[in-house]
Amino acid sequence: MAANAITRVLRIHQFRWLLIGLFASNLGAQISFVTATTHLFTLSESNAVVGLLGAVTLVPMLALGLVGGVFADRMGRRRIVLGGQLIAALAAGALALSVWVTGGSVLEVLAFAAVWAATIALSSPARISLIPLVVPKSELSAANSSLTLIMTLTWIVGPLTAAILVSVAGFEAAYGADAALGVLAFLAFARLNEAETRLSQESKARLRDGIHLVGRTPSVLLALTLDVIAMVLCSPRVLFPAAATAVLLGGDVTTVGLLFASLAAGATVGSVLPGRRRWSDPGSQSRSLVAMTITWGGAVTAFGLVLMVNPAPPAALAAACAAMAVAGGADARATVVRQTTIQTVMDSAHMGRIQGLVFVIGVAGPRLGDSLMGGLAEVTSVSRAAILGGLACVLTAALASLSLRARLRNPPDSAPNEAQMNRAGSENSAS
Repeated sequence: MAANAITRVLRIHQFRWLLIGLFASNLGAQISFVTATTHLFTLSESNAVVGLLGAVTLVPMLALGLVGGVFADRMGRRRIVLGGQLIAALAAGALALSVWVTGGSVLEVLAFAAVWAATIALSSPARISLIPLVVPKSELSAANSSLTLIMTLTWIVGPLTAAILVSVAGFEAAYGADAALGVLAFLAFARLNEAETRLSQESKARLRDGIHLVGRTPSVLLALTLDVIAMVLCSPRVLFPAAATAVLLGGDVTTVGLLFASLAAGATVGSVLPGRRRWSDPGSQSRSLVAMTITWGGAVTAFGLVLMVNPAPPAALAAACAAMAVAGGADARATVVRQTTIQTVMDSAHMGRIQGLVFVIGVAGPRLGDSLMGGLAEVTSVSRAAILGGLACVLTAALASLSLRARLRNPPDSAPNEAQMNRAGSENSAS
């Protein structure tokens, strides 16, 4: 059923080009990020310098993510996507040339990372906002499944490709691959029909209107709240190295890799699983999201229990990997349902600002979650941190669902359009 739906949505000419562009762009980004991390350590032999990579990418993403959402609603989304992709490709090409000629420098790599992060932040809301403009509502679930699947594949293929290119042809080859993929993405995005990707009316978009609209739309508010709960309270990735050292197969890097691979494998399966077809019913979507969030928390709790019980190493590894596979599947399925919920309920005029908010949550949430889970593991233990985080996720998700239950049963007839929001804002200002 899911395979048939994905095959059907891939027949949509405009969506096919959008998907090709997103795959090429994200694969290049994964290659460059892994390459930049390794390159910085090679140049500096300092973990502190490598740590700067996180700062120079996080700051532009947080600062410009919401701005990118506003631009997406005010300007032509195709124009923003093309401009951001061109700048990213040129930056990667310039760094590849510099590394080929001079070997590169720490400042050059950090500058490239900052430019890359800025282009992602400004263009990502516009990219995702294109989906409901080129895909019918009946096919949005399949479109988001396809997108989640290719994103998962880039997380697997990108680092492996970077490792091969650097080992065979050097850092310049890896950066050059990113530039080439960036050009391919630009050409794919350029094939999008400008008329079909333009909003039906000129928008004077304001960020506060988008945020207010989220608060007035219970299904979207719950979707974003559950996303924050899962990422902040229950982030297991930071525990993998310590977990491997504590109990699993002697604690080598292969064990850590297997845990990450299990997350990715589960996400690959979860992205193509058939889901609910009643997308016109916000309550049905919300129940799916609550179930997936509770499943994510339950899987992380099970991971912690495996570490606490500490069975024989082969059984421990198998059980831990199984728990992470379930977690990855729940996370991917939740991503599909969340995006489909937003794209189904929200009108296109607000989509950029909502996607900008989703982007910023996606950037900040995992980092806050890593800090919280790492700190909890430091003061308790790895197993207790996973168990407490997982249980907190389950309980908080259930409470969030209960607190919005009445509003979900009696949702507004429809989300207000841009003209209504602007008129309401003008009336409030006048008063």
